[in-house]
Amino acid sequence: MLPPSPGAVLLAALLAGAAQAAEPPLVPRCAATARFDLAAESPEGALSVCVSADEPTTFVFDSLLPPGAVEMLPDNRSIGVAQGDDFVTVNPRRGFLPGERVKVTVRFADGAAPASVTFWLVGHGGLKSAR
Repeated sequence: MLPPSPGAVLLAALLAGAAQAAEPPLVPRCAATARFDLAAESPEGALSVCVSADEPTTFVFDSLLPPGAVEMLPDNRSIGVAQGDDFVTVNPRRGFLPGERVKVTVRFADGAAPASVTFWLVGHGGLKSAR
């Protein structure tokens, strides 16, 4: 059997590279951690937080929240929200798919900096809570 020509090897390498480049990442880029510390100086862009369908996630703040402090864009019904004096619980429903993104802004009542925080809820199929 003859060895493959350099052109055939190059073509195979290019095709394999193109196939890998076309594949979306398996896991969305988002933070899966128990704690986020926010500072008065906002980082570039909003933080992305991993959430999974039917798994509630609670954000606890050291500032009071006024009534109606939570705004979600796009305005959809795939995420339930409960707000307390200093916390927000989001509960993505079954229709919230991996890779789906919802922008959330929470306003604070005390007038201290920052006046609000914005982050993205990113659907993640691999997270499950320990029950």
